[in-house]
Amino acid sequence: MNYRTWHLLVRWGFVVLMPMLLAGFLMPSGGLGPLLVTVGVALVMVLGLTGAVLAILLLMGKFRFACPVCRQRHTQVVGSSSGGTMDLLCEQCGVFRETGPFKLKLKLEPFTDVHGNPLVPPSSRRNPA
Repeated sequence: MNYRTWHLLVRWGFVVLMPMLLAGFLMPSGGLGPLLVTVGVALVMVLGLTGAVLAILLLMGKFRFACPVCRQRHTQVVGSSSGGTMDLLCEQCGVFRETGPFKLKLKLEPFTDVHGNPLVPPSSRRNPA
């Protein structure tokens, strides 16, 4: 699964489903209110169970997200240094960080040295023969 796809599902799911649930609870009984609550709870449960299964597979090392740029699966999901978000570390491209309001965007930060110069990934270096 592509990291960007899962990221958007979870982040937009929160932005859409939580107001839907709140509106369903605040509406008078009968009519559209119970339907909104039922659909919202069902979708939250499906998304939550899927996330739980993927988290267990990630911890066991049996699942890897594909990089949004190079599509390779040589990636690691790591906690961000600022806390509260998850980052994707791709060996080829760099680190994908969540940014923007509600953390809805992904920003690629390529690998750099201490001077800010881009580094060449070890897997793309050529051995002089």
